[in-house]
Amino acid sequence: MATGAVYHASGLASNLDSQGIIEKLVQIESKPLTDLTAKQGAIAVQISSIGTLIGNLNDFSSAARGLRAKGVTQITASSTSSDYSVSGSANSAGRYKVKVQDLARPTKARSIGTFASGDSVVSATADTLKISVDGVNYNIAVTAGMKLKDLAANINSSTNVKLDNGTATTSPFTAQVVSDGTNSYLTISNKTAGFRVGQTAADAFTVVHDLPSLNLDPTVQVATNAVVYVDDLRLERRSNELKDVVPGATINLKKASNTDSDLVFASDSSGAAGNLQKFVDAFNVVATFLHDARTASLSGHNSDDKISGSTILNLERRLQNLVSTPVNATGGVRSLRDLGVSLQKDGTLELDSDKLAAAISADAPAVNAIFQKSTGIGTLSDDLVQSQVSPSQGALYQRRKSLQATTTQLTGKAKTIQDHLDRYREQLQKQYSFLEQIMSGVNSTAAFLDQQTAQLNKKS
Repeated sequence: MATGAVYHASGLASNLDSQGIIEKLVQIESKPLTDLTAKQGAIAVQISSIGTLIGNLNDFSSAARGLRAKGVTQITASSTSSDYSVSGSANSAGRYKVKVQDLARPTKARSIGTFASGDSVVSATADTLKISVDGVNYNIAVTAGMKLKDLAANINSSTNVKLDNGTATTSPFTAQVVSDGTNSYLTISNKTAGFRVGQTAADAFTVVHDLPSLNLDPTVQVATNAVVYVDDLRLERRSNELKDVVPGATINLKKASNTDSDLVFASDSSGAAGNLQKFVDAFNVVATFLHDARTASLSGHNSDDKISGSTILNLERRLQNLVSTPVNATGGVRSLRDLGVSLQKDGTLELDSDKLAAAISADAPAVNAIFQKSTGIGTLSDDLVQSQVSPSQGALYQRRKSLQATTTQLTGKAKTIQDHLDRYREQLQKQYSFLEQIMSGVNSTAAFLDQQTAQLNKKS
């Protein structure tokens, strides 16, 4: 006769791994979320790649714009004279004989009348100080009992100086109270140096109506014009900055030794190679990225984490066309190739500095024109980049924007699926919990029946 349990419900209440079953069922139900998450990750990779490419293209455009603004080669100045310095870049090479005979200076007037200090009264009664600069009268109202320092402040004010018609205007001269340690004086200086060429120094600054206590003397420093001889041609200017002598460059006068000196403008070939290399390097960063992206795209068959192959090929083609695009219609320097820029098999560029130096020596303006013309490489490069990165119409910008919108949509879908999975898990847990309760009752009944059977067996 058997002695084991007669009634047993397959061990459901004690041996069933209900939590493992629930997790497996939820895992199966989670496949759409797993697929969606993988797609989100792939799109995130593509968004990041597009962002990197946009950054590289912007750097390339910046390098091209720099050459468009300043040219490949700058005409630099050299001189042994300390009479002047040169800023800017001349439009063409050349040699000039320069002699600085005089510098431009402004008129300075000082009161002959002296005052104990800046707090001294300049006029007991109301009056008007009137000064003419280049034929225009400027009036400064003087109130009764005005102090010397207050008169100086009024002269420097933009509201207390008026024209003859009463209009307030900014003073064309400045005023200050100066002291020699014993007495104080009022000094007025014209803001503009020199005088109009063909007129006299007096026309630049004239005291029309003085104050008796001031007795201004305009001969403390008489206005002078800059006088410079360039290739023995006398040039007279009102300023010490000569911007119209050498096109593109400014000669800044410092002193006048009245001695001839040579001013030489020559192309800087070594600097030009460095300037153009920056453009080549920026181009190569983009080209290398595109080459690697194309290889990845071919191996990945344009999957969600790859930039499309058509986009890459289009950009590569347009970039490579820049090298052979003719800019200058005539001459020996027409395109980037003539500057020593050559296209390599991997799509990058290489610069031959010797060929660039030869091109500069042959025709420096034509070299600069390659980038500086309105139809030149500077403009073409920028147009190419803007067609990809512009917020209004850039293909890459719009693609990234579209992918970001897709990511937002997928995030919403993921939340919906996750909410469903949470409810599904909760439902399974309730069902299995209820099942366990039932099976526990069944097993309890079975155990009771087993006990009763055992008792009956003993009696028999």
